[in-house]
Amino acid sequence: MPIVEQSGLNWAREIDEKETEIEVNEEGYKKVIEYKTENEKKYKITNVFRVEKVRLPKSVAQRKEWKKFGDSESDAPGLNPATTIITDEVLMQFLTKKEEVEKTETPAPASVSAIKCRLCKGDHWSAKCPHKDILEAKLAAEANQKETAASASTGAYVPPSRRPGANALTTAGKKVDFGKTLNKDDFSVRVSNLPEEATETDLQELFKPFGKVTRVFLAKDKTKQVSRGFAFVTFSNKDEAQRAIWGVNDYGYNHLILKVEWSK
Repeated sequence: MPIVEQSGLNWAREIDEKETEIEVNEEGYKKVIEYKTENEKKYKITNVFRVEKVRLPKSVAQRKEWKKFGDSESDAPGLNPATTIITDEVLMQFLTKKEEVEKTETPAPASVSAIKCRLCKGDHWSAKCPHKDILEAKLAAEANQKETAASASTGAYVPPSRRPGANALTTAGKKVDFGKTLNKDDFSVRVSNLPEEATETDLQELFKPFGKVTRVFLAKDKTKQVSRGFAFVTFSNKDEAQRAIWGVNDYGYNHLILKVEWSK
């Protein structure tokens, strides 16, 4: 008796014979149909990809044609989604050498000193001011002059202790008037733009040709003990101080141009 085969499709047999189906339409979409068995149940998985043509460098195209090995030995050329994972795109920013130099040459903001002398306006404590005696006497005399002028304009009574010349003191049996002491300030000059390696001895030798130097104060850094760029030089009379200003101002010293002026 002949055996008659049943007509129709046996989808289970087709699944066993063909595990993966690939279809590409005219619009450039690629459809990959896979069959998977889990817990004695068969599942149909359909993935749709869009096919795009991208121009690549010749070296990249040649690298994609390399012979594969291991578990991917039988794979077709190109990436296999089952074994290759494309991570997030990483953007790189390339800086030119000129931009790096500009960043390194950007000067840092100068630190502002919170200490300021109320006498000479320098960045040190008022109690340690090198011209404390001279400037305090000068400020006291100016205050007395203002009070005297104000009282003279208003006609008010001025006590003897606040009249001009009342600030004279007696020291070791000798009467010292602040008016004479203040004249010493007129003999002091301020030297700025000094190099860090400058010393008081260097200033003595620099200003000695112009007259008798009675005092030299060089401002130094508290931690490094180097010159901070300015100093005060006091002469015995006003003419010598004036000659020093004319002679040393705008003078080239150790690749720097010195600035000499009357101390304020």
